[in-house]
Amino acid sequence: MKTLIVNLTRLMLLLSFSTLLFASCDIFDDSGDDTDNLAKGDTVWIYHFDDPLLKINDSPLAKGNDGSVYFEAIPRTQDGYNCVVALNSDGTFKWKTEALSPSPYISNVVVGDDGTVYVTSGMFLYSINPGNGSINWVWECPKTIEVDGYQKNSYLPLVGLALTNQGDLVFQTTGVLLDQVQAMFCVSPSGVEKWYSLRQNIWRNPISIGADGFIYSYGVLYVDGYQNNCVIVTNPDNGNIEQSITGNAVYDPVYPAFANNGDLIVALNTTIKRLAKDNLSDVRWSFEVGGTLNYPYSILTDDKGNSYFAPTNCIIKNDNSGVISSPQSMPMPVYGVIDENGNITGLNDFLHHFIRTVDSEGNEVWKNETLNISGRSTLLSDKVLYCANEYNYSFDVGADMIIALKWDASQMRNGWTRITHDSRNTCNFNKW
Repeated sequence: MKTLIVNLTRLMLLLSFSTLLFASCDIFDDSGDDTDNLAKGDTVWIYHFDDPLLKINDSPLAKGNDGSVYFEAIPRTQDGYNCVVALNSDGTFKWKTEALSPSPYISNVVVGDDGTVYVTSGMFLYSINPGNGSINWVWECPKTIEVDGYQKNSYLPLVGLALTNQGDLVFQTTGVLLDQVQAMFCVSPSGVEKWYSLRQNIWRNPISIGADGFIYSYGVLYVDGYQNNCVIVTNPDNGNIEQSITGNAVYDPVYPAFANNGDLIVALNTTIKRLAKDNLSDVRWSFEVGGTLNYPYSILTDDKGNSYFAPTNCIIKNDNSGVISSPQSMPMPVYGVIDENGNITGLNDFLHHFIRTVDSEGNEVWKNETLNISGRSTLLSDKVLYCANEYNYSFDVGADMIIALKWDASQMRNGWTRITHDSRNTCNFNKW
């Protein structure tokens, strides 16, 4: 009886949401192919993820070369498991992988240049066939690695997956287990380990690949023992450290971002800094946020030299001068993406999870308060905005729908719009 009541409650909530969403749309097109007659914000398609064991993870969606949309599913119940799910370009189900290794960390699906799908889960990196979801190969974190002539325990979860210019996969281990060492690893597209570089890492520890092809991350370098926290620049060919600058990354830090000339923009301690690309010690400007910049926050840049911080509601109008503009009327969207018109779309704020768009001055230009979105999921590609609908059934927070909305622009290519920079989650400035 209790199960029946819970299911009826969920059905009523779903029907209520669907009624509100469709009421805001002029046309509902289930095919996803003909969107010419749709206006901005109209529904292209909706995919309902009806799995009693799983829910959609609050992580960025990815889009494949053929228009397929990928997301990670995680356990809803104790009998659940981790897996990757693929949808066709029209929003219909394509495939679901076999159960992957369980993981306590949010992972991101990455799509390679040839369409191959990659994901980390637990201590494993998976290569997935985009055609049918079968596993091509699995790379497992080494049980030990050599440190100062001794074998040290190194078996830890993998986080921060990114794709280098050469198509290699880079990621880091993380965890707080005693006497275990952490490292950044590089694995080829065929699953062969190429190198590792010792460093202590920060919880989720995102990685970005700059316009110069180098790997940018936060961590603690290992030089005769672990030293101070740093921003680290790593050579993708051999794992050598090219540059580093001391400074504590914020807890669960935002992705390192890049100005339109390739300079690095990072969050360190209670400041956001722009560092010269060729010399990280050269601080172009430094902005005090007035308190610890804590997760989840985001740094966005556009192709005109502007930088945006959310939700501190600040715009640096010119990256060379560091002049600050702070919109007062509306907060900047969190986890935003920037389109070709210079508009930013994302989560309204952490208390009100509807989706909203502002222009480059912070003025609101569009919103849909019926969409209670999962913040990290937002993806913009080919004039379609994708997001996951967040639900809360007895505090079982997650998502059970993927929604595609017609948009009036595609994602800006020359700004750094967080992990979904290229719609494939490569975290690589050069990959499109």
